[in-house]
Amino acid sequence: MDADTVPPVHLAKVLDGLATNPALPAHLVRRLFAWRRSGGKVARRPDLTDDMYAEMIATAESIERRYRRRDKFTFWWNEAAVLTFSSEVLRRFVTDPVPRLRSFAPRDPNLPAALAEKLASDPEERVRRAVAPHRNLPLPSLLRLLADPCERVAEAAGASPFLPAAHMEWLLTRAGL
Repeated sequence: MDADTVPPVHLAKVLDGLATNPALPAHLVRRLFAWRRSGGKVARRPDLTDDMYAEMIATAESIERRYRRRDKFTFWWNEAAVLTFSSEVLRRFVTDPVPRLRSFAPRDPNLPAALAEKLASDPEERVRRAVAPHRNLPLPSLLRLLADPCERVAEAAGASPFLPAAHMEWLLTRAGL
């Protein structure tokens, strides 16, 4: 660009356009991986190669670890539909010291029951809430979550589609319904 070129006033919107531009060269797509305000647009590009996807996941994890609560745009990949981590990465998150990353672990649909049970006993509410609806969570752990001191965890456990009907009926009876 020459010195006379005026920068766009709405740079964020221009970057939105670039993120979806099919003509954007691969090396420039990679530069967008660290763009926090992409809303997942880069992750949904159909032209991402496996190595680009792996690089994007590594970048997302790196940003996640540097997260500061003051930045509301950091977690564009927070929704499972936007960016998914491999089962291997999700299982590694089970023992991660960062609670937010541990809360991602139940996104693995094949998370072993032992790991789901470990997450159900996590000291962090967000982790217990995330694992409550998991299909591989053993029933005794799910029942313990129904009595969790955190109401959001208890609610998530009550909403689990894997709570047996007999227990649902017992809960309704207990509530006088």
